[in-house]
Amino acid sequence: CSISVNAHPIEEDGRIVGGVATFTDVTAEYLAADQASDNQRQLLDALHASDLAVATSDADGRVLTANPGFENLVGRAEPELIGMHFTEFSGPDSFDDTLEAVRLLRDGRADQFHTSKSYLRPDGSLRHALMNLLVLRDRVGAIERHVSIVQDVTEHVRNEQALEIEARTDPLTGLLNRRGLLASLDTALSAPTNPSMLVAFVDLDGFKSVNDRHGHDAGDRLLRKVAESMEDAVRASDVLGRLGGDEFVILFVGAPASAAPRLARSVREAVESAVVSDVGDETVSASIGIVVPDAGESAADVLTRADAAMYEVKRSGRRERPE
Repeated sequence: CSISVNAHPIEEDGRIVGGVATFTDVTAEYLAADQASDNQRQLLDALHASDLAVATSDADGRVLTANPGFENLVGRAEPELIGMHFTEFSGPDSFDDTLEAVRLLRDGRADQFHTSKSYLRPDGSLRHALMNLLVLRDRVGAIERHVSIVQDVTEHVRNEQALEIEARTDPLTGLLNRRGLLASLDTALSAPTNPSMLVAFVDLDGFKSVNDRHGHDAGDRLLRKVAESMEDAVRASDVLGRLGGDEFVILFVGAPASAAPRLARSVREAVESAVVSDVGDETVSASIGIVVPDAGESAADVLTRADAAMYEVKRSGRRERPE
């Protein structure tokens, strides 16, 4: 039998002269809590024996146990993991949501928490996962341990990343396509500290003649060669992409307006050096328009302005015209 006792003193003239005590039979509640605790332990034993990755930690986030699935996920054996704080093997995630969830669990305002996170293995590689965080309490309701039930979704994440890369890549040249260029330009324009930048629109002169006289295969080879030559001519910090056809765009990040003539000449020389043996005496050059993005200007508007600058160059017969 389990009894709950609640006692209050009786005072007279500042002295305790007696007391009142109430006794409540809490056997049923105690047995229920005891049964719930037993059920939790049975569930935890079953989880540890399953194919899932499961680890438990104390209220401070330090590992108490880890099953083989969790060991494989994080690349560490249980003896090494025990006592480690979860931040020591977590990837570059934001911990704010997780810490808030832990507070909700601690205060009894939530029973579980579901999130995506990454784990950093000793070799420096990342594993991506979906995690359910549960809390186990003792008979009096205090937190006994947290339980992390983790599903490895690394391959799914990598497939999604590969599809995103594919969606932003020109299949012929391997450069960024229109979508990738617009995204890169938009990111650069919206950066909190916007560095100086030039945007060059490059159109190949004489390319149509190569296609007409030697076929599209020769034209494709020339486009690939031009792309390779321009990649060699720009810096690693610059962004180069193909809009389509024989049109290319370059984002010269951190370049001042005064550098435009020099950069235009460098790009033109790179295009003219792209020789393909099976196009005979066909010559290909480039018309290049370069603009400086205005504050608050959208990526699409910058490209439209650079395109117009390029067409002015083409109409005038000049090699390049920085705006």
